[in-house]
Amino acid sequence: MLAGAGVLVGYLLARYYIVNKSNAQTSTSSTEPMIDQAKIDACNKEVANFMATAKFKSTVDLDKIKKDKFDACMATKA
Repeated sequence: MLAGAGVLVGYLLARYYIVNKSNAQTSTSSTEPMIDQAKIDACNKEVANFMATAKFKSTVDLDKIKKDKFDACMATKA
């Protein structure tokens, strides 16, 4: 009798896990933004070219400039 109850509980838990797993996959895939790797690569190249040709004062935060330049590039429509 205990073995039968254990099998029933195991079956119900496995079924619950499978249903939740499939629901989680469908909900995340519909809200994921499309990743445009070509645009990311182009923006990285643009930022690298900008950083190679620009001159900065020693007190400037280079990481912030890189991030701002990259964000501005990604915001533009290609």
